[in-house]
Amino acid sequence: MGMAQSAMTFVTAACNGFFLGPLAATLGSVFILSSSLTAESTGRVEAGLKGSLLGTEHALFSAVRVFSPSMAVTVLDSYGVLGLTASSAAIYTSATALWILSGGAVARGDVKNEPVAPDPSGDKANTKDE
Repeated sequence: MGMAQSAMTFVTAACNGFFLGPLAATLGSVFILSSSLTAESTGRVEAGLKGSLLGTEHALFSAVRVFSPSMAVTVLDSYGVLGLTASSAAIYTSATALWILSGGAVARGDVKNEPVAPDPSGDKANTKDE
């Protein structure tokens, strides 16, 4: 009984590692993607609108977190693992294509560190950031 239990513990640990390794890599890449999108989008707006933009982005990220599991299960039930993988790849490919086609705000030179409006107090908080 002891040898069978040890073998089962090893198999369970191997299966968990096989699942959790790619999951951790995926979650890390999603964090990097969302951080990059936030950095890029805040570089495209005036300083006074950044709070509104960040609030809107966080609301969208929360909506995705709420609705994506049920959508993923529906796709998995209807099309299997291949369909789920293909739909995820299509979403990331579309996001990457839009990113490339729109170009970066900093790369285009749209963002300059200049005052949005004259500030009599001399406060530098009212500037566009890169």
